Amino acid sequence: MEKISVLLAVYKPNRTFFRKQLDSINKQTYKNIELIVMDDSDDREEFNQISSIINEHITNIDYKVYANECNIGSNRTFEKLTQIADGDYFAYCDQDDIWEEYKIETLVNEIKKENAVVCYSDLSVIDEDDQQISDSFKKMSKRLNHVYGDKQYSYFLRRNSITGCTMLIHGDIAKQSLPFPKNNEYVHDHWLTLYASCKGRVAYVEKPLIRYRIHSNNQIGAKVLDGIGNKKDYIEKKLYIEKAKIDFVKSSSIGNENNDIEKEIKAFEDFVSTRLAFFQNKNLSNTIAFLKLLKLDPTLILFELLVNISPNLMSNKVIAFSKK
Repeated sequence: MEKISVLLAVYKPNRTFFRKQLDSINKQTYKNIELIVMDDSDDREEFNQISSIINEHITNIDYKVYANECNIGSNRTFEKLTQIADGDYFAYCDQDDIWEEYKIETLVNEIKKENAVVCYSDLSVIDEDDQQISDSFKKMSKRLNHVYGDKQYSYFLRRNSITGCTMLIHGDIAKQSLPFPKNNEYVHDHWLTLYASCKGRVAYVEKPLIRYRIHSNNQIGAKVLDGIGNKKDYIEKKLYIEKAKIDFVKSSSIGNENNDIEKEIKAFEDFVSTRLAFFQNKNLSNTIAFLKLLKLDPTLILFELLVNISPNLMSNKVIAFSKK
């Protein structure tokens, strides 16, 4: 029976939510599980309380609890957890959701059946009182497209459809993906997804295996155009971030010895640089090159065309409307 390492990064969790998350891990039908927890609070009293709660609620599986010497953020904390873990598969975990008791067992069966390197599922959505808001994350997030199968790296270079808490990934693949991006060009789950898609098949379970909690201190993934209110914001927080993603991918081992992946990386680089050039200088050649991108992503290119050619007030309204 393959060993599953559940990797849980915590930072001053709501105690009630945290207890329910731990209980759901403790009740998993799949039995060969270890829980590895990393506290990122940089607070000795907080660490002691977290350790006590874990000891109280985790009774069916082995566990280890560590503390960072200083607050380093979620990406680097999950990176440290990935370095420590030694399971055959890794399951990444948030601090405030509820796992269905058959979550791990279902994912293990599917990843083996599909001969995949990573597997994930849909989620249901609950509120602070455990009341269901939606029976499907996919239904709730209309822009979300759950992608799976072989050679999906061209999609994952730009977007992510795998919520980290639903992921089960081969341990050796996760370790090969290190280091994670230090400046959050990619959040840990997006980077793991992209790397895994370059190594093999992505599998998917349509059934929701997690009750994902929405509350005042979290978000359902990254909101569309979050923190962007005008054209300047869009350039700095959207286009420059995409350029940083390309720079990180090019500095990694992704694409080495695989011409198809290298071509997709180059295509993404051209896609980003052409759009950025159009925003920086709307001369004729940049505009023509930009309009040629319509066939690649009509919705995005039309949106960016409106944002860039409109007067500032109208441009701001286009951005605000797109957030709805």
